[in-house]
Amino acid sequence: MPLLPYPGMAERLIAEDETLRALIAGVRLHGELQLPDLQSLASERPVLVELDPHVPVRLHETLVPRGMYHAVLADGATPADQREGAAVENTVWTRLRRLLGEAPLDGETERQLVWREYQRALFHADAGQRDDALLAVKYAMQLQPDDELLQGLFEALLTPNEDGERSGPIDTAPFRTYGETPSPDLD
Repeated sequence: MPLLPYPGMAERLIAEDETLRALIAGVRLHGELQLPDLQSLASERPVLVELDPHVPVRLHETLVPRGMYHAVLADGATPADQREGAAVENTVWTRLRRLLGEAPLDGETERQLVWREYQRALFHADAGQRDDALLAVKYAMQLQPDDELLQGLFEALLTPNEDGERSGPIDTAPFRTYGETPSPDLD
């Protein structure tokens, strides 16, 4: 997404894969991914998305975790689809953490891991999967324990809803500023 405004990038992508034409046209017209374009493309072939601020929250209804990325489901995602995907995703992330071990990470690797875990936590928090969100945010906090947004998200995930239960989605809007960069100008 951040590379689409680069001169010639959109045209090159379309030349390499004509099926991207409608998706790219939608991004150019609206400034962000559009649900019908994503689902239409997903009906033709697998579509994987990396979560970041360029993926609007409203698109989460069609996404399921698929390893390190999220797959677009042409017919939309059910809570069962998302739970099943989360179980596989947690296995993949646990394996990655085990491979990394306790060795100190270089700054960029740590930053990328925190960023990905944070995005994962927001996705699961939006879906009401608080336990999966907590797993992700706890790992990010192991890497950056003093980060105020991570701490705030952790506390929000532990806060009971109006029924007194620690379940259901939370409002993630206050946490969607972490590491954000301005959206590119697509004109």
